[in-house]
Amino acid sequence: MKQSTHPNTNKSLFKNLTWDYFKAFTNKQLSDPKKKHIYQKRKIDVESTFGNLKANLGFQRLSVRTQSKVECELGIALMAVNIRKLAKISASFRSLIKKKAVKF
Repeated sequence: MKQSTHPNTNKSLFKNLTWDYFKAFTNKQLSDPKKKHIYQKRKIDVESTFGNLKANLGFQRLSVRTQSKVECELGIALMAVNIRKLAKISASFRSLIKKKAVKF
């Protein structure tokens, strides 16, 4: 136990050894090159969607509390992301049709 820098306070710092065990275990798991590659791919596949949601759509936090309501609100936000993707694909497809690069 380490005491606070201010001697007149009742504050003290504790180190959570269980947390350190899990951190060490995770670092050991991620030091394996195969698992490290899988984790790096996760950042591209999963976390970029939420980063896009935060950066481009301004979605920072949920405004509801229960799980069913959270699922609905998050579903609407992710639907907005998918609609933007669909609009982008549709626009690029229309430009290809105008250039007559695609024939039916």
